[in-house]
Amino acid sequence: MILETSRIRIPAESDQATIVRQFVRLACHRYGCDAEADNVLQVTDELLSSAMGHAHHADDTLEVGIVPTQHGVRVEICDCTAPGEPRVVTATPSNGREDERQGLRIVASLAHEWGIDELATGTTLWAEMDTHA
Repeated sequence: MILETSRIRIPAESDQATIVRQFVRLACHRYGCDAEADNVLQVTDELLSSAMGHAHHADDTLEVGIVPTQHGVRVEICDCTAPGEPRVVTATPSNGREDERQGLRIVASLAHEWGIDELATGTTLWAEMDTHA
């Protein structure tokens, strides 16, 4: 059985973190990884914090995705825009503040794999979590 990806689009504002945490807990339950929900939440928080730290405008939005994989879930935070729209969020592990670098170290310690995809339509921070070990 292939499960559908869970996605939510939010304003790039820190007061959205509670909504995202509820969303992640529900997605973890949906994909049968309740036991690893705290780690998935920690990784999502760190990726979201990094992405929000790079938002430039009050009306910037982010898309949070929890994607079921063969061994767990993939967390995605995307500032994806429609073709032709300006991109507003850029995140790289080498140019952030110290707290951002620390957050990405946490991601690296909890995720099986993680990275940043730069596309013409936006930047996606992602982490693959092995929740079915």
